[in-house]
Amino acid sequence: MRMREFFSCVILFAFCFSKCYAVRCFSCSSDSINPMPSCEGLYDFPVENPVPITECALDNNGLLMDTCYVQVIKTQGTGDVWNRGCCKSGTGNSYCDGAEHDTISDIEEVWRSRCKQNGCNVMDPSGGDNGGGGGDGSDIIIIEGRDSASLPAGGLLFVLTTALVQAMLI
Repeated sequence: MRMREFFSCVILFAFCFSKCYAVRCFSCSSDSINPMPSCEGLYDFPVENPVPITECALDNNGLLMDTCYVQVIKTQGTGDVWNRGCCKSGTGNSYCDGAEHDTISDIEEVWRSRCKQNGCNVMDPSGGDNGGGGGDGSDIIIIEGRDSASLPAGGLLFVLTTALVQAMLI
């Protein structure tokens, strides 16, 4: 009886683990030295020089990054610095946990926006047009599909093998 309980727990654990996935965020940076115009402002999915979307990985502390962000630092005289990417909320990271708007000095401001869905960090955090549905035909709709690569093939194989072994023990 103990063996059956053990295998039941293993099957449950494998099923739960197979459903884990990471959020995917647009990832880029742009400044006056290395400009990337497609990274700046409201991201409008350009055909030329598109911004890559990356699956968030572990941060420096081994925690899975779970949030997408956009940050722009506006400095008079030197131009704007844009960043889009992944971060882990609740760790004190300024991208994820900093104020939405900070005034650093008379000539420098920082604007941030965050979200937790795949490909959601397309906004302009500084208050520019964020695609709020103006009705001009240029609005963007992202529909999440189900990728067959996300199916729990490894977990399913493990569950089937464990079930077969358990059936042989009965």
